[in-house]
Amino acid sequence: MGIDEMEIVPLQPEDIPEDEREEIHKELGFDDEPEEEEEEPEPPEDEEDLV
Repeated sequence: MGIDEMEIVPLQPEDIPEDEREEIHKELGFDDEPEEEEEEPEPPEDEEDLV
């Protein structure tokens, strides 16, 4: 069978190992998961203020 007779099948994301996929995405400049914004920790409440 020659190349001309072969069926072209698009590569699926699940065909690429996870670690290679992450590396490729970094090279292309995008990630699978959107970056989560870090939430600012709430300042602890003083017990004296609650009394």
